[in-house]
Amino acid sequence: MKKPISIHATRKFNTDEHDRAMWIGSLVLVLLGALLTFVVIRTSRSGDVRVFGVLMMLGGGSYLLVSMFRVDSPKPRLELSPRGLIYRVIPGNDLVIGWSDISAVETIYRGRRRDRTPSYVTAVIVPRRVYDEQVKGAATGLRSMIWSGHFKQRGNDVQITIEHDPLSVTFDDLRDEIEARWRALSEHPTAREPARPRLEGVGPVEIPRKIRTALTVASAVVLLPAVYYFHWISTWSNGDYSSDAVRDHYLNDLLKRGSLSARKVGGGMIQVGHLQVEQVGHTQCATEIFRNGRIFGIFPRYDTTTYCNTDLKLRSGGGAIAVWKMHTEVGEQQAYDDKVLPYRYRAASSLDPLEGEARLCKMGRC
Repeated sequence: MKKPISIHATRKFNTDEHDRAMWIGSLVLVLLGALLTFVVIRTSRSGDVRVFGVLMMLGGGSYLLVSMFRVDSPKPRLELSPRGLIYRVIPGNDLVIGWSDISAVETIYRGRRRDRTPSYVTAVIVPRRVYDEQVKGAATGLRSMIWSGHFKQRGNDVQITIEHDPLSVTFDDLRDEIEARWRALSEHPTAREPARPRLEGVGPVEIPRKIRTALTVASAVVLLPAVYYFHWISTWSNGDYSSDAVRDHYLNDLLKRGSLSARKVGGGMIQVGHLQVEQVGHTQCATEIFRNGRIFGIFPRYDTTTYCNTDLKLRSGGGAIAVWKMHTEVGEQQAYDDKVLPYRYRAASSLDPLEGEARLCKMGRC
């Protein structure tokens, strides 16, 4: 049974319990960040993890300071009196709303909670002038982003949302306190209208079960292949050798080693290097992606190989078409703790005469 509401009494709602809970959560976040940073510094050189720990400490510390200042604040967040309500959602600003300025007390749907139950909050509708006189002038700087979600323009009116969770009160209790005073003390005409069910026309749109099932199946059809072949997409983007600078680097390396396979114009396959080449001409490349069967796992792994052909002008006269490839190799490196770790790197190599001849034909340069 609900307690009777004394509309002529002043009711105050603080956020002390909510702020204390956030204070504890912030303190835990700071301690975890400090522990993570300490462990990383002592056992690892990973800068990314260290930065993450520092960010945890800064974020938790910032909210910790805010919570400490707000706990036991001399002014309540919400105050209901016979004259009206005072809402202190804006730091340093008392939003005073007379009961006669409110044209409606409504329910706003805010989504679902973790337990999948609907979440509702109370909202009051006031003229735009109330917002312009008391709120708009305070909307300066980045701090307005924190509380601007409490205000929503609706034509010539403004909807002001009053959250009940930080006030440690239920939705129904807060709605009853506000609506009872508004209907009894307001001179606004709508306060005399019959009250409607507070959840009428408010809440989630229920989607038929068949449509939900169809959407789930469609999402699975689209997402599961994308997840399964995610490495294919990642490999394709990371295996792009389209930069001219990258190609020139690998081509010059092969020429320095004197191990570049080429087919002389009107002749056969030869090996050339810097000493035999007078001028390097245009390079054409084509990238192929293939599944790497040497790596086993739940999801398939892929690698890329880029085949290129380059026009060369030889010092001995005439020209040649070089054929070579860029691919991924797996090597080993010694870590700081003497562990040998595998790593992947890009490399370039020439093709043997038979493979080179076949690749040139496949690239349309027979």
